[in-house]
Amino acid sequence: MLGAGAIGEFGPIVLLTLIVTGDQGVAVRSELLATFIVIAFACAVVALRLRPSRVVEVLSRTLQGTSQLPVRLSMLLLAGLVVLADALGLDILLGAFAAGSLVGLAARGPGAEPFRQKLDALGFGFLIPIFFVTSGAQIDLAALFASTRSLVRVPLFLVLLLIVRGVPTVLYRRELDARERGLLALFSATSLPLIVVIAELGKATGRIRPENAAALVGAGILSVLIFPLIALSLRARELADASRRAAAVNEERRR
Repeated sequence: MLGAGAIGEFGPIVLLTLIVTGDQGVAVRSELLATFIVIAFACAVVALRLRPSRVVEVLSRTLQGTSQLPVRLSMLLLAGLVVLADALGLDILLGAFAAGSLVGLAARGPGAEPFRQKLDALGFGFLIPIFFVTSGAQIDLAALFASTRSLVRVPLFLVLLLIVRGVPTVLYRRELDARERGLLALFSATSLPLIVVIAELGKATGRIRPENAAALVGAGILSVLIFPLIALSLRARELADASRRAAAVNEERRR
């Protein structure tokens, strides 16, 4: 599920960078994207191979102190790659995604679990709520409720999200049974951050009408609310059924 989510985020970001060329051509954008990828790859090599014991010791010692050096370095890396992506004329989401990938490569193993917990607290407790508040404030409710056709687009886009993002998971992991692939499809169809970015960019460039952008964001919000809830409910029911079957088998064996 994490692999499908990563590809589902990274792929559209790269395509968005190439498609929305602005004053630059696709060839120039491709060269800038390749430059950014090379820089990010070099950082990944350094993160994987260069691990001085002295530096690792300092990072471990300061993680529980007031300096919080590993967390601050992660924020510095995030800011640096975001600025680099913006300087190259690329979408800043690409820089943020690359920074998260590099931090994930560097913070591997059970020893890095406290560090990952701190990043989770920072992300889920502070940054992500701000994103959702900002996303909600950007919804053009006037355009969404302007006509019945605009409102009808919301469930239509919701179904299309399930088809476009969910159906490919049927072929994603053949070792999963049909029920598990269905759960994976529901989780994979959940999407909001990219929809907000693409909708705002589409409105700014005149490629998406305001009512369509509002309906897309509305469908994304509904996907976050509905699809995981359905998937978790089905998963809980499946686990409960499996537990009852196991209990029945054990009872039969005792008899």
